Amino acid sequence: MTEPLFQDFSPRIVTSDWADRVITGAYDAMTPADRHRVAEDNPYSYLNVTRSPGDDPVDQHQIEDLLALGKQSLQQLFDVEAFADGEEGLLLYRLTLGSHSQTGIVGLMPIEAAHDGRIRKHEDVRPARAELLARHLEVVGAASSPVALAHRTDPQLEDKIQSLTDAPPTLQTSAGGVDQTVWKVGPTESATLRDLLQNRTFYITDGHHRFAAAAVAAGRHEAGSPYHRVLVVSFPTESMRVLPFHRRVSHLNGMTPAQVLERLRQVGQLTPLAAGIDSARPSSSAVSVYVDGGWHRLDLGESDGPPLARLGVSVLQNTVLEPILGITEPNADPTIEFVADPVGIEELVRRCDADGGIAFIVPATTIDEIMTVADSNGLMPPKSSYFDPKPRSGIFLRVLEDG
Repeated sequence: MTEPLFQDFSPRIVTSDWADRVITGAYDAMTPADRHRVAEDNPYSYLNVTRSPGDDPVDQHQIEDLLALGKQSLQQLFDVEAFADGEEGLLLYRLTLGSHSQTGIVGLMPIEAAHDGRIRKHEDVRPARAELLARHLEVVGAASSPVALAHRTDPQLEDKIQSLTDAPPTLQTSAGGVDQTVWKVGPTESATLRDLLQNRTFYITDGHHRFAAAAVAAGRHEAGSPYHRVLVVSFPTESMRVLPFHRRVSHLNGMTPAQVLERLRQVGQLTPLAAGIDSARPSSSAVSVYVDGGWHRLDLGESDGPPLARLGVSVLQNTVLEPILGITEPNADPTIEFVADPVGIEELVRRCDADGGIAFIVPATTIDEIMTVADSNGLMPPKSSYFDPKPRSGIFLRVLEDG
């Protein structure tokens, strides 16, 4: 029997007294050094629960030791009563950054929904990363970073959400660098939301590895257990803002900068940019290249073929990263970095100047392109999109033993 979508859960919501200390910034927008500094300075930051290999540049713990430390950090938060137990139901979760605002529905979804097409993905994952996150679920026993989904905007659903968010919220906070508001939804209204969501298609926008990890963990636990459901938040497509993940390669594949530039001229129109970082933003059919202290605009033209092949990140991978720089497996090659736009172009320049690498500033993929690729069962190159603002960790929590 097919499990229904958007199931209730018993959320634990951070208290207003603890929100500033517990809630973290967006993980991908911080460097490992940033994450290490925050975790060291604040023992109650949720980053101490989700610590990963590489976050500590000095003390490289084994993975199982890191997981044990994460479990201890979560217990410390429980000991100080940083979270309040919530009644069973759904949550509404609003993120506001400047003039941009988006409100999503938080609940559980069955893992099986990815097998029958109700949840669709657009990116492949690294098996080692999925396994690490699966072990985190099993050892720590909790999830606070929901898999972010998108559903096509629907006026009836939006009207219902608007009426529910007219009520006083459960929590309001600006912790983690973004304004956040949470509303608990009671049993009757949760049932109404579930009905409105039941016959929809959902698209993973952020959290492919978290979803894959939940599937890995589910495969090791009996059917019907909490491991067969995953924490999600779904936002309407019209409210979502997509930023790019830029690419940086730490080598020139044995070539000099001049040789690399000559190779780039053979695959597209290469134009030097006299200005600096301010002019680095590319148009939809071009990328900006930083190498050897200088900026260039590389127009690769439009590509024919299926939706996946027409994506700017696909064109870059197929015409530059693989044939010129030798990046054949971007998901596994340690010499390529995917740098979220909020990290900043200045940081890309700093890293290139430090090791002589090369950076590519790419335009953002659109939500329509993402859904089209997902509908065709295509898989984009890794880190093809960065949705901003992102749900923060530490604001609400699903404990697996709660169901």
